[in-house]
Formats: sequence, C-alpha cells, structure tokens
Amino acid sequence: MKDCLDYFLHAAEVNPNGVAVIDGAQSISYADFHSLMLSMARGLYTYGAKPKVAFELEQGIDAYALEIAVLYVGGVFCPLNVGAPHERKELMVAEFGASLVVVREHTADGGYAGYNPMTLDQLKKHGVGGDLRLVSPNDGDSAYVIFTSGSTGRPKGVEILRRGLNKFLEWSIPTYSATSADRWGQFSLLSFDLSIVDIFTCLGSGATLVTLSDPSSKLRPSRVQLKSTASRSGTRYPAWSI
Repeated sequence: MKDCLDYFLHAAEVNPNGVAVIDGAQSISYADFHSLMLSMARGLYTYGAKPKVAFELEQGIDAYALEIAVLYVGGVFCPLNVGAPHERKELMVAEFGASLVVVREHTADGGYAGYNPMTLDQLKKHGVGGDLRLVSPNDGDSAYVIFTSGSTGRPKGVEILRRGLNKFLEWSIPTYSATSADRWGQFSLLSFDLSIVDIFTCLGSGATLVTLSDPSSKLRPSRVQLKSTASRSGTRYPAWSI
C-alpha cells in the first residue's frame, strides 16, 4: 500500500511550479511548500524520530505544512481547536502526551508548561542546518489524534493509524480525481477529522488547496474571489475565482 506521504512528495516532484495553497493574500508553490515542510521537519527531528506534536494553529499554509512535516519524521500530530478554552486544550495535550506544542505565539502565562511550547518561527530556526532524513514509515504507527468536542463530558482522543490514512487516500484520490487544474476549498477547522479529507486528498493530487476560514467564504465559496496573490518566494500568480 502506498504511504500517505508519498502522494504529496510525488505531487511536489512532478508539479513544482504549481500552486499548492492559496491562503488569503498569500499563495505558495509546491516547490516552496515542500521546502517549508522540510524546514519544519528539521526542527521536529531535533526531538528525535516519531515525536508527538500538538499544535494550536489556524487553517493555513503553516498548519498544512506542519502536519506533513510530522508525518515526514514518523511522528503523530494532534490539532487543537484554537477557539476552545485553554484549560480544555491543556487536558488534551496531557492526554496526548505531547513531545512539544506548536503555537502561533506564546501566551502571557507561558501556556503548556512542561510540553515544550514553541512558536512556528522558533521551530524553523531550531532546525536550521540540522540533520534530516525521511523516517521509514510503519503503517502500524499512529498518524494523528483527533479529540472529540467534549460537549457531553471530557474530550476523548481518537487515534488514527497511518495504515488507516493510507487506505483512505488509496480510495479518495482516484475517487475525487483532482488535478493540478482544480481548486479545493478547505472548510473545516483543523481539529475536525474532515479537514484531513481536504488537506491530504488535495495536496496528494497536485491540486490547489484554498483556505476558507472566515464565515462568509464558508457560506458562499462560489463567490470567493482569488485575486492576484503574492507567493512566499515573491512570484505572483494570476487571479482565479472558485
């Protein structure tokens, strides 16, 4: 069975100049997205192979790259709901047993003490010049953990094996038949399992993932205007509308 990571690596190899993600006013090519992912993977690799990485990030380029970077080093990722009460997120991090927690910025009280809280910028700097190798995947390892909302009690972590993600993509990628000409809206919060369908099916197909994070774009995605956007490498891409 093909590994989940192989789909993305193949897409980046055959379509390096294609647009991987459009995130508001920013876009990024597959080549640059691959480089961003590797910079994060180097930082993660300093924690050893197969780290357990919780993260509190909004939908967007950095969060998508981080999920793939965790899989690259054989780790397990756990997305946290940015809008959830902090106490609840700390319970999830503790139950998950995180090696580190990646956040957009540090909170005033430090947050996630004892679980190596680190901003994205710190993670990237941490891995500059560091060693990196693709960890041989084991389909019996965990790929990610998603927690229930906890609306009826304490949130419960649901563990998804790499084998399960591989099998899902074996079905979803040919079923949806996305190509480099397609634009795929990414609706769901990253703490919901449905986000995996968007992120991994799209980026494993070489299509363009479009972040839809504000309420108006989620309600009326056909009206989203993708104006000329600046990429992280400085290249500008033309305008599209979904």
